[in-house]
Amino acid sequence: MSTVKTKLVRFVYCHLAEPHAFAEGQEAKYSVNVLIDKDDKETLARILKGYQEAVQDGVEDYGASFKAKATPLKREPGSTRGLLVDCDADERYSAPEFKNKYMLAIKSINPVSVGYRKNGVTYAYSDKEAIREDVYSGCYGAVSFNFYPFNKVGTGIAAGLNSVLKVKDGEPLGGHSSVTADFGDASEFDEEAGSDDLSALL
Repeated sequence: MSTVKTKLVRFVYCHLAEPHAFAEGQEAKYSVNVLIDKDDKETLARILKGYQEAVQDGVEDYGASFKAKATPLKREPGSTRGLLVDCDADERYSAPEFKNKYMLAIKSINPVSVGYRKNGVTYAYSDKEAIREDVYSGCYGAVSFNFYPFNKVGTGIAAGLNSVLKVKDGEPLGGHSSVTADFGDASEFDEEAGSDDLSALL
């Protein structure tokens, strides 16, 4: 099993501070979807290599028939099976930010390491609140993950999330609200002489 590290991707559907179940009855997991530019041939080549190695691992673990049962790498239009979604071929992703992109969902049942890059140094976030506030749908970064075969509940290949690195901010997607954006100029709440007297404010 080899580790796949992307180049710069955009994050959507971020659930990195706590696990999330997308439907009732599903196991809650830490997850992020990444948007990969179709022109990013290097990241796509790494993904293809990791997928092919996972298929081979599945054949070695579960037999030759695994190859025919493995989850396809690319999801065909109209299908529900496939790891890479071609956003240009799926009408659900008609917004401009999805144009010329593939999307890959990556999950983990365990907490993942989340960090950020600043002034040439990589730091880890110190708590969940920092992750929830700073790593959101629309920002940019990189992820480390593994494709792995499974043969318990169904048969196929999944992408297991290892770590997430935020590199830069972006236009928030999906209604993300930032406290620093909403209250960056909250001077009305700055303490002044006599401001602790509630009656003066009423």
